[in-house]
Amino acid sequence: MSSTQGGGTGEFLDQSALRAACQRAAVAANTGGGAAAAPLPADASDSEQQQSAAAAESAAALKRLARSQQRPALANLAARRALWRKLIAASGSEPAPQCAVAEGVEWPSWCLADYRHFYCLNPAGQAALNRICRRLTLCRHDLFAPCLLPIGALLLHCLTEAETLACLHSLLGKEDRGLWRLPDSLLRYAKCERLLEHLVGRFAIKFSRSLPTFPNYTDHLRRWFQYLWRMPIDFLLPLIDSFLVEGFKVLVRAGLALCRLSFKKRIRQRSSSGSAALAGLDDSLGATLSETAQGLGVYVSVEQFTRAMFQIRNLQSADVVTAANAVPNQTLLAELPTGLRAARSATDDWLLCLPLSSPSALLTEKQLRQLLRHVPARHAIKPLASLFSTASAGFNLQTLYSAAGKNSPLLLLVRSGSVSGTFGAYLCTALSDREQHPAAFFGTGETFLFTTVGERDGDVRVYTWVGHRQQQQQQQQQQHTEALFIMAEPNSLVIGGGGGGFGLSLNRELSEGFSQRCATFDSQPLLPGAECRFAVQAVELLGFDERGD
Repeated sequence: MSSTQGGGTGEFLDQSALRAACQRAAVAANTGGGAAAAPLPADASDSEQQQSAAAAESAAALKRLARSQQRPALANLAARRALWRKLIAASGSEPAPQCAVAEGVEWPSWCLADYRHFYCLNPAGQAALNRICRRLTLCRHDLFAPCLLPIGALLLHCLTEAETLACLHSLLGKEDRGLWRLPDSLLRYAKCERLLEHLVGRFAIKFSRSLPTFPNYTDHLRRWFQYLWRMPIDFLLPLIDSFLVEGFKVLVRAGLALCRLSFKKRIRQRSSSGSAALAGLDDSLGATLSETAQGLGVYVSVEQFTRAMFQIRNLQSADVVTAANAVPNQTLLAELPTGLRAARSATDDWLLCLPLSSPSALLTEKQLRQLLRHVPARHAIKPLASLFSTASAGFNLQTLYSAAGKNSPLLLLVRSGSVSGTFGAYLCTALSDREQHPAAFFGTGETFLFTTVGERDGDVRVYTWVGHRQQQQQQQQQQHTEALFIMAEPNSLVIGGGGGGFGLSLNRELSEGFSQRCATFDSQPLLPGAECRFAVQAVELLGFDERGD
């Protein structure tokens, strides 16, 4: 069985953990005053006829189906699988783009630890979820959606890995009545955190009035989305039923219902603890919400919680959109917690997931990944291919030009016998453009120089175009000498000029070169030496394979 087709029949589940969860759900149903969830009719199946019929059902009928009390029991995977496939088919889910991912178990940085709930998944299921997160990262380089972890873990109970990937991918970037299906970017996540601050005053009034009794309550209330996924699995699976049809607003309803129940829980504690109740209780709103979520089955049944969600009257998508936009975007990003800012600073998550087969003998995989961080993502995601190597093609600049052809962009790698390390340049423009620019510089500001010579642990140091830094600092327009990128002449190849020097230059025999300070990249010589002249030991030219799109 292929890794992308596994799951859907329970092989991703830790059966002993699932049995324990079922037992806890049964005990909670008996002590919480509610009846256990009833299964769907026994004839529910996965037939193609039922799946195609689901697409024709109206939105109202699907909503009623998802909200129905006749939901599958926790252990009835086949019935819930039939329900989910029906709901997903009706939503128009399409297969996610197929892409390979690098081997490994490291999670992308957006997979925050507070959202890593696996809900009875066994190691194979957790590995499948990890692959899904990596593939989604490759599909969306700016992805920041921690809730995909718990949602994906729940979907893997009943769906295959491929179905789960397709379902989650179809949620990204979609909106319904101006409201996103999921908070899938850092800005949307920041908006999601603050939603309840602007909604509890209308839809959880008693809870809202109690907030001043909690110290630092705003900080804890902003973690409501984290606490939501701590609910028992028998509460979360029905939540996913409705979420697949109604989208993010259902999760907001669950958050408001959780706030209402936490207020009732606190009142019970107060009445049972006497007059000094508030002083004797944990005064953290976060602890109150978290404990309520984790122990939900003690207070209510699944049906009671579901009714509490949908009895919140007059909550419209427009209300959620208004609450999401209550704080200006610039303020939201400026006030991001340090932890979130650090997690999102790893904007090269996708490089971690990218399967990398290096055709270079001059760079290690670690160095190549570091270098690709500075290459525009639209190119870096493509497979690398060797176009030229002095080891096989000899030392001749014209041969290098012929091998480069019209390929762009390019990675030029150089090694000198006098020092340890590799240096070179990223060329954003095809070298064939030299024909339109004889004896002149061409290219754009995406070009950069790099070196590993003299760097600790062989790390890559990159010199980007000085114009980028000037734009960031809002300085005046750069001088002509600060925009000299590539000059490809019959007798020499030069990258970077201005200020009286060339950043990197190679002669026509590829036998010698030199590197000096240059104004275009504000760069130091790429290798040490009084005149920075060097003998060439090896040269490679790598291209980005367009077939990798």
